[in-house]
Order: sequence, then structure tokens, then C-alpha cells
Amino acid sequence: MSTKLIATAAVAAVLVTGGLAFAQEGRDDADPAQRVILDRLAPLVAKGTIDESQAAAVAEELAPLVRRFRWQQEDERLRARLHGTARRVAEILEMQPAELAAQLESGATLAEIAETAGSSADELVAALLEPLRQRLDEAVATGHVDEARAAQIVEQSEEQLRRLVDAEHPFRHTLREQRRHRIHTGALHLAAGVLGLPAGELRSRLQAGETLAEVAGAQGVAVDDLVAALLEPLEEQLELAVGRGRLTAEQAAERLAAAEEQLRRRLATSPSR
Repeated sequence: MSTKLIATAAVAAVLVTGGLAFAQEGRDDADPAQRVILDRLAPLVAKGTIDESQAAAVAEELAPLVRRFRWQQEDERLRARLHGTARRVAEILEMQPAELAAQLESGATLAEIAETAGSSADELVAALLEPLRQRLDEAVATGHVDEARAAQIVEQSEEQLRRLVDAEHPFRHTLREQRRHRIHTGALHLAAGVLGLPAGELRSRLQAGETLAEVAGAQGVAVDDLVAALLEPLEEQLELAVGRGRLTAEQAAERLAAAEEQLRRRLATSPSR
């Protein structure tokens, strides 16, 4: 079977069942993207259409594209939610969406815009929370969620909304925060795989005061090997950007070097210290 045909089969399998890739991303696999591709190629391996080494090669080649596709889809979903929130804010404040966008672009916060419109940050947060409160009340009434969990969700959502209304360029801020969260979560799972630990255990050890470097030493993993593994996804995406002409090789090298320097500092620092 030709390499081109193998790659085409893999792309089709991954793209047609892309939702599965995203759903499984939270597992403790060292590389969920490759695992999903291998899972989808398993029937071809079982039939003898391709062998395991070919499947592994295809998975390694396509994994960066799957990861990039996943990030793009998550960004699109988040942008859609943020656009919906912006429309809801404009409705609450009895403004046109374009007017709200212009004021946000000028640097005004949602709290300041609410005050100017004769409302307040508290009223805006309460109005934005109301649909969630109603859904949770229904979930509690039907027994799908207990009252304590519903109260916790409301509290967390209120904290997030208060940060949103007090931030300059709030929707950009939220998008950046979500991207940082995804990077942190992905790095935690990747590090756990390299260290041979469940992600939950690694998280607990870091919260207890250990550094990643200390955990690596206890697990018999060299810090350089951990750094290389954690930088690999970034290196893959930089290579894609260079290949598509979005970055020069020099720019990519500079970004990779800066990321490595920052990563090595973080490996020696405990989040709880």
C-alpha cells in the first residue's frame, strides 16, 4: 500500500471521527493525539492493510495536525460563547452590539459601561448568572445535581463573571486565560506520562510543594528529558508555522529558546511556594 494512500486513510479516519479525539484528550496517555489515531487505524492493522509500524509512523506524522485542529476548534467554540455573552450584555444594557464593541475597544470595562448605561457591575453579573441559576434549579429539582454542587457552580461562575466585567478588553482576556489553562492542563498530562505517574498524583505532589524537577528526580527521569518532552508539542507547531511561511526559522528558534528558558525556571519552582 502506498504511503500516500496510508496517509489519506489516516486523515479520513481522524477527521471523520474528530469528536472522539477531543473527548479522549483528558486521559493520562502521554500523547492522546497519537493514541486516537492509532485507535482509528487499528481495524486497518487487524485486516493487514497496514502493519503496526506503518500505523505508528502515520500517527507520529499526523499528531501535530490533530493537536492544532483541536486547538482551533476549542478556540472557535470559545469565541462563539464569548460572542453570545457580548450579545447578552448588550441586550441587558439596552445597547447595540456595535456600540458595546466600540466602547470595549476604547478600553472601557464592562463594569464602567454598565455604570454609564445606568446599571451596575452587580446587576450585570446577576443578569448574566440568571439563566445558569434557572438551569441549576431545574437540575436540583430533578435530582441530577445536588444543592451543594449547584451552589459551588454558581459561586465559581460568579467569580469568573466578576473578573470578566472588571477586565479591560474582557473577551480577549478570557480567551488568553482559557488558552493558558489548556497549555497548563496539557503540560500536566504530558509530564505525568513522561514521569510514569497518573496526572492526579502529579498534581497532588505539586500542590503539596514538590517541584517538577524534584518529582522527576524521584522518578529517575532526567530533567533534560522532561524538558525535551514538554517542548516537543511547541516545537511541532513551530515547525508547522515555518513550513507554512508564518514564521522564519530564526523566529521559531528564538521562540523555542525563550520557552525552554522559561520552562526550566518553572521546573525548579513549586506552584505552592
